[in-house]
Amino acid sequence: MLYKAFKEQGISFKVLVTAETEPNRNWTYSQYKTEYTHLIDGKVFAISGIYFHINKGVRSILENEDPDVVISAGSYLYFALWTVLYNKKSIDYKVYYWNESHLNEERNYSYYKLLLREHIRRYIFKKFDGFWYAGRLSLQFIMKYAANENHKILVPNVIDNVKYNTVLNFDEFKLNNVRKSYKVDNNKILLFCPARLTCAKGQMRFLKLLVESEFCDKFTVLLAGDGELEADLRNFIDNKEKLDIRLLGYVDQTTTIDLYSISDYLLLPSLSDPNPLTCIEALWCGLPLIVSEHVGNHPEVVVNDKNGYVFSYSDEKNFYNIIKKIVSNSKSWYDVAKMTSLEIANTRFNASDVVSNVVSQIIKI
Repeated sequence: MLYKAFKEQGISFKVLVTAETEPNRNWTYSQYKTEYTHLIDGKVFAISGIYFHINKGVRSILENEDPDVVISAGSYLYFALWTVLYNKKSIDYKVYYWNESHLNEERNYSYYKLLLREHIRRYIFKKFDGFWYAGRLSLQFIMKYAANENHKILVPNVIDNVKYNTVLNFDEFKLNNVRKSYKVDNNKILLFCPARLTCAKGQMRFLKLLVESEFCDKFTVLLAGDGELEADLRNFIDNKEKLDIRLLGYVDQTTTIDLYSISDYLLLPSLSDPNPLTCIEALWCGLPLIVSEHVGNHPEVVVNDKNGYVFSYSDEKNFYNIIKKIVSNSKSWYDVAKMTSLEIANTRFNASDVVSNVVSQIIKI
């Protein structure tokens, strides 16, 4: 959509991709390859769980393309990004960074790793000419590290909303078939969590709290994803008979949409999740959301008590109050929550509106 909009304005648009895939991921470049994408030759390696991309020929590509503006996305530790910044004066282009929010993330880093990260952030953020930001917390993150006079453009994450919006047209026959295929008890509240099974996504920490609730037997929790915590989660589930938890493994987009259609809430209990697309997907499906305060786009996707809840792991009393509210919510509450989520989706995450704004802002640079 963005490529087409730029083309209509006579603007050349190309996306450079730094890796075919990453370890433990279920996507590949070949799945998303288009006429405007280019895979740069390179390698990926990890140090202490942090991925680094080393790519060849980035300067040559920049010289051949001769861009006016380069938008960098992903980690600021990628060598390609440092190459882009190093060559911006000699090739003469501006560099914008598409920034997510890491302000409220909870990471188990050592003091020295945190100190090094702060130095890198303060250094590199001052090298950018401007920023794309995803929302309030993303903007606050930029303001903490970058110069105030930098140009900033609001660019929230968007999805193919037409695909996810189709759940609103599922008839009862379709919904019943999906429920039967997963043996879902209609008397239980269904929480759906589509996320990799890692410490950062918070599934284990959330479940340990939920199982202590007097209402834990009121829930079914579907965890869709794979990852290094799968074995630990299976052991936990085997010892907790009161809580109905299912590990579904990796599921594709069609299955994900089916699962949204039968769910009562999206669950995203992350400890670190800068700008998750799953929240936007859930909004377009008309779902209420349960997310932690560490989810970077929570101010944009949740109106507390109206279309879901934002909880804090540091406030267990409030956590259990939220669980009690969820159990007691009426059908009229769900109806309002559905309409609120759809309104937020249309107002803040409409792909056509976002693309139109991006193009108009880029033209002004």
